[in-house]
Amino acid sequence: MAPEDFAHAEGEGEVVAVVHSHPNASPEPSEADRVMCERWRLPWLIVNVPVGHWHVLYPSGYRAPLVGRPLSHGVLDCFSLIRDYFAEVVGLELPDFE
Repeated sequence: MAPEDFAHAEGEGEVVAVVHSHPNASPEPSEADRVMCERWRLPWLIVNVPVGHWHVLYPSGYRAPLVGRPLSHGVLDCFSLIRDYFAEVVGLELPDFE
């Protein structure tokens, strides 16, 4: 979600969850879903469309593994791997960027 869209949603009232769909796929959260749920610090509702099955994911401190993570541009990509490595192994927090 673009920051402008989130700001617009906040302008309409309190944002209490993020809802998104997994068309024709299981509503089980992906690694990217788990990471974004933590980043947004909001419950993450995933709906299977068109069947309607759903799953709710809550922030719980999840951190993607350094080895074996799938590529997801902007979420689990080369820079996020470097940033997470420095945070976990070196103890240095690198800032994210747009």
